[in-house]
Amino acid sequence: MFRKIPQQIVLLIALNFFIFGAMLLNKTIFSTYFIMISLATILISEFSIIERRDRFFQWVVLIAAFLSILLPLLAKTPYVYPVYVFIITVFFYTVILLLLQITKERKVSTVLIIDAISGFLLLGVVLVLLNELAFIFDAHALGETVGNLANVTYYSFSTLTTIGYGDISPTSDFAKAVSVFGGIVGQLYLTIVIAFIVGKFTASKKSKD
Repeated sequence: MFRKIPQQIVLLIALNFFIFGAMLLNKTIFSTYFIMISLATILISEFSIIERRDRFFQWVVLIAAFLSILLPLLAKTPYVYPVYVFIITVFFYTVILLLLQITKERKVSTVLIIDAISGFLLLGVVLVLLNELAFIFDAHALGETVGNLANVTYYSFSTLTTIGYGDISPTSDFAKAVSVFGGIVGQLYLTIVIAFIVGKFTASKKSKD
C-alpha cells in the first residue's frame, strides 16, 4: 500500500506544514522558532525531488537548511540579508527543477500533479520570504498591522493568487516590487503548468485512440 505513495508527497506535506502552521501556530509558544523549523523541513524534504547524481545541489540544500536554523540568531545582524537571499534562491531554483520535471513527464500522473502543486506552493513560500525581507528592511513595509509570519503568509498567498482583499497593502518600494513580481509569476506559473498538463492529457488520450 505505502509503496504506491510517490516520494514527492514529502515536499508537498512540508509546504502545507509551513503555510498553515504559520497561521494556526501564531501567538503560541511554537511561533518564535516556527520559521526556522519549517524552512529546514521544506529544504530537507527537497531531497525527495532532487536526482541522486546532482550532488552539488544536494550540498547547497543542506547548507541552506543549516542557515535556516540559524535565522533566529541572525535576526538582528547584517548577515540575515544574504542568508534570506540564499534560501530564496535555492527555493526558486527548486521551482525551476519542478517545472523541468513536469515537462519531462510523458503523461498526466500523480507525480506530475504533486510536482505542479508543490511548485506553486513553493513560489508562495518564496514570496513569504521576500516579504519577510521587506519587513526586515522596513517595519512598516506592509502597513502598520503586519508584524508576524501569519500575516505575511496570508498576504503573500493572497498576492500570488491575485485575490487581494485589500486589508494589507505594500507601502515601501521593495514591498511593492515584490507584490508585482508575485502577481505576475503566480499567473504565469498557472498558465504554463495548466497548458502543459492539458497538452499531455490530450496527447495521451489521442495515442490511446
